[in-house]
Amino acid sequence: MRVTAPCPQRGGPGFIGLLLLWTVALPSAASPQGARVEGDVYLVMKNGDVKRGAGNTVRLLRDNTALDTLLARACSVYHAEDERLRNKSDVVDYATKVVPRLNRDTHVLFDSLLGSLAIAASPTGMSAHYRFERVRPGRYVLWARTEIDEHLYVWWAPIAVRTPTESLTRDLDNSVVTEQQSDNEWIAVFYGLSPWCTPRHPPTG
Repeated sequence: MRVTAPCPQRGGPGFIGLLLLWTVALPSAASPQGARVEGDVYLVMKNGDVKRGAGNTVRLLRDNTALDTLLARACSVYHAEDERLRNKSDVVDYATKVVPRLNRDTHVLFDSLLGSLAIAASPTGMSAHYRFERVRPGRYVLWARTEIDEHLYVWWAPIAVRTPTESLTRDLDNSVVTEQQSDNEWIAVFYGLSPWCTPRHPPTG
């Protein structure tokens, strides 16, 4: 199956638009006999509350050269745009307006790029549980995202399926999540486009 990510709409962030023309061949991960990969999706908040990832979608991506190349190219363009905007902006505008907007726009495009590479998707349903059946041996990444109170959380969990009869459990929890806090600009400057790109010029002092 061949998948081409859609081009950005007119007026959208065009600086990374060329990456959306990326076309790849995506072999299915399923085989007549294969492993089962499953787990729960949740977050434990700072106050101890457990937020379950019900009504979400977990996507399975091959952890291979194609994924590494795509992420490297996307981050290279992200860094180039970050450098350009940094050089033309004062410190306050860069931190309070430029970086948060750049990160939000680029996250939207990463969603499209990574979505085009997904070889399987599992809805979590009301139980906040995902499951993939008949997964061939190989290296994969589990990817999901959610937004809670202006915070964007991205789960990114590399896994290895070693045998076709394996039953692998991997929860998507706090240990494999990164957070973008859209109402805190300095967090965005320090951490960049987590979990894929880190900033080259974090603020000092």
